[in-house]
Amino acid sequence: MSAIIPLLGTAAAAAAVAFEVYKKVRRDRMLAEQYKQIRDAAAKLSVTSKRPITVLVLGFQNHGRSSFVNTMFRVLYKEEGPLVMRAETGPTKNTTTTHRVLRVKNTLLRNPKYLMNIIDTPGFSTSENIDENEIRNVLRGGQGRIQNDAVSELGDISQQRNVQAVPECVILVMKAEDSYMGGPALDSLPDLVNIIREEGLQFVVVLTHKKDVQKKSIDLRVLTRSVALKAGTDFVHCIENYVIDHRDGKNGSTVIANDFDTHNQTLNVVRQCFEYVKQRRQGKPQKTSRGQGALDDHVRFYDSASD
Repeated sequence: MSAIIPLLGTAAAAAAVAFEVYKKVRRDRMLAEQYKQIRDAAAKLSVTSKRPITVLVLGFQNHGRSSFVNTMFRVLYKEEGPLVMRAETGPTKNTTTTHRVLRVKNTLLRNPKYLMNIIDTPGFSTSENIDENEIRNVLRGGQGRIQNDAVSELGDISQQRNVQAVPECVILVMKAEDSYMGGPALDSLPDLVNIIREEGLQFVVVLTHKKDVQKKSIDLRVLTRSVALKAGTDFVHCIENYVIDHRDGKNGSTVIANDFDTHNQTLNVVRQCFEYVKQRRQGKPQKTSRGQGALDDHVRFYDSASD
């Protein structure tokens, strides 16, 4: 009997390793399928226009807006190791003070050259009432400074040429914990999305700082449903951005580990943006009421282990 116990332990360990391998293979396939769908969507749009889709990232100060831009770049470029900062971020201040248009090169396919344009905008203050005219001006596309994605090419932003950036889709970024606890950002959400709709744009809601709400044992499905109800949309994702840890009072390590859930959720958001832009360019009605224009549940990519 004593000889059997070690064998059982070895078998259990082998089974655990096999399960982890299976899970990794399964997740890699899920991500590969999402990259393929984005690549195919970009190729189809390029048949009628070489112009990349233009997505505007909108949100409140210190809610992870620019961090999500950096996360999108890391995911779309399949980067590992050090986190490359394309958009300026900061823990205590609004670092983006003007429109900046960041071009995402198409690393998934040779044509078109660029996959998408991302408009990084100044964050709105949660301590002030929303300025409707300001939001409309942002959504209608103002003069922005265009910068290439490569860090070596960023240089002084003032030296970059101005470009008229007209958004075709909006990513609305909010901090998940604020969405749960309530507050100015959540209270202003219905008015904000109504303005987006009135401007003829469709949107995706991204809730950031996912780990903070998980630590408080908040049910993420309940959270996303409540925000979806408030915003009147079926497309809400909760995500943990890729960021440099500043909590040690230093610059923090720039080397970070990739996370399946962050990649998965980010690719879902990008795929939805391509779907919205396709509808817009085909001249379909730009409505964002519940169930219209959103990806069906069966074509979204979920993984139960990441909930």
